Amino acid sequence: MANGWRSKEEIKAEYGYSEGTFNARMNECYCSDFADAIISDTSKFSTIDEPRYQQFLKWRSAQKRKQALPRLTRGRAAK
Repeated sequence: MANGWRSKEEIKAEYGYSEGTFNARMNECYCSDFADAIISDTSKFSTIDEPRYQQFLKWRSAQKRKQALPRLTRGRAAK
């Protein structure tokens, strides 16, 4: 769609998501500050605002990096 909205099927194909991965990402997105990326008029996910969803993915990636980074102590990783 011209406005950057994508269907569930388009997102799954473009991002290589299985049904389970798609549902997990949508649930995580829905519970975040990026919930407005999911546009739905039913109880199921129907349309995704892809530019906003990509912002969610960048935020999610930053959160994962923060969790994975070791603490540095005077130039050396803490054990």
